[in-house]
Amino acid sequence: MQRLLYTTLTLLCCAQVFAQAPQGITYQAVARGNAGNVLPDSALTVRMGILLGSPSGDLLWQETHAVNTNIYGLFDLVIGQGDGTGAGALASFADINWGNGTFFLRVDVDPE
Repeated sequence: MQRLLYTTLTLLCCAQVFAQAPQGITYQAVARGNAGNVLPDSALTVRMGILLGSPSGDLLWQETHAVNTNIYGLFDLVIGQGDGTGAGALASFADINWGNGTFFLRVDVDPE
């Protein structure tokens, strides 16, 4: 009986963990200038936008991140943990209904 209870509780906990919506999406890129040259050791502002339906679709969520590139121009961030701009249709990243269609990511990078 105790084994059955333990197995049932374990399955319920696993189902709860796997049913969660993403709290963030890991993103990594190499920053390059207009001429295609890598931007090493640079401070950048990265603006991430989640679009619904197509690359020119409705903007659902937009946020900014202040990042620094390494010597190879590489930076990383977590989409969903940036500073919301208020430009999207939703109040927070957590409000995105991921089962509601196809989504696209728009990335804008501005040197500081």
